[in-house]
Amino acid sequence: MTDAVGSRQRSALVVYESMYGNTDSIARAIAQGIENVMPVTVVNVNHASTSALLTIDLLVVGAPTHVHGLSRPNSRSAAISSASAALPLDVDAVGTGVREWLAGIETSARYFAAFDTRVNMPRWMTGAAAPLISRLLRARGLEAITTPEDFLVTDETRLVSAELTRAKQWGLDLALAASARSSPPAASE
Repeated sequence: MTDAVGSRQRSALVVYESMYGNTDSIARAIAQGIENVMPVTVVNVNHASTSALLTIDLLVVGAPTHVHGLSRPNSRSAAISSASAALPLDVDAVGTGVREWLAGIETSARYFAAFDTRVNMPRWMTGAAAPLISRLLRARGLEAITTPEDFLVTDETRLVSAELTRAKQWGLDLALAASARSSPPAASE
């Protein structure tokens, strides 16, 4: 795709890991905000293809917070074991986590943003996954478009009211910031 002056149209990819559906819902709300500015694709980490990473400008990555940080195979296994009728497992919960996925990616993205879901308690008590996601993406040479963001869930593992609205606005803000940074400087008169 090209814009009016012949350059490739900006695009984004939102990649997420989700155990009980909350991070999935947040990722989709973020994409709704982004799509107001640029094309965006949302994909679970288990389905994130290498080719999709090579044609984007903005990469947004999110995961649930497990044991004060980014999930590991053993924390995902524990979450799978905790699933029940009252707490159903996300359809794509079993498989690769964001931590393992980030270890092997190559991307054309220049900018990134990281988010997580965590219990609505002080961060010192819950920890957060997004700061490590951010560090891992920075280590790959990407530039943060903003600071890592937390989206909150209740003790019953349900999204806190208004988090989807906040996620949509955050996505819009990300896309606007990425577009502003990617745009060529205006010609002086």
